[in-house]
Amino acid sequence: MKWLDDLDVREYFDKQDFTATLVPGLVVVVATVLLLPHVSVLHLLTSLSIGGFLLLLVLSYAAGLIIQAVAGVLESLWWKSRGGLPTARIRMQPSALLEAKQVEAFNAALGKQFEGLSVPAAELSEKEWAATTTAIYAALKERDSTTRIDELDRGRGLFSRLAAAAATVVFVVIFVAPFGWKWFLPAIVILGLTLYRMGVLGERHAQELYTEYLKAPPKTTRRPRRTRGKKASAKASG
Repeated sequence: MKWLDDLDVREYFDKQDFTATLVPGLVVVVATVLLLPHVSVLHLLTSLSIGGFLLLLVLSYAAGLIIQAVAGVLESLWWKSRGGLPTARIRMQPSALLEAKQVEAFNAALGKQFEGLSVPAAELSEKEWAATTTAIYAALKERDSTTRIDELDRGRGLFSRLAAAAATVVFVVIFVAPFGWKWFLPAIVILGLTLYRMGVLGERHAQELYTEYLKAPPKTTRRPRRTRGKKASAKASG
């Protein structure tokens, strides 16, 4: 078929889609096929036909989108149990990511970039700090200094979704296919390893973001607005 010869999957799935969406979805779909062999419709996925392959591709991508939502919930619970997002840990006393001298330099750099911002990072509210982090990233993006930061963030996202895929397999084993207990322990081990790796990459991402910022803080921007006259807002002007 000519249309099939002209079909280029890369037009529909770029590299990021493949690694971050398709792979975790494929893990769940394949695990479901193996755990539920009695479901007749799943036999279509095991055929070596072109139709079976395309169906596997579509179902894997759809499952990957669902896994993405599960990963968001799982990651939120994980970071809450760890004391908050890595990008917010610089506000902790003492900071969990930077040394004391680095924190001092960081606060000084923020004061220079955001004219009038005199409060240290630890005293900013969560919303103000989120806006500050966004402004820092945008400033680094302007000078093309986010390559490594983006790589670490993509890696964190991938392992987050792989952890969600492993958690989904655990759920299927417990509630849908209890006879597949031989899959339970491997899925638990994979879940633990992927969560650990996600945490490591998340912390490295935050460290890279702030250390890159300290190398050469951006120019001064417009003085941030005050929040009800009490704290300085860390929102940077576009």
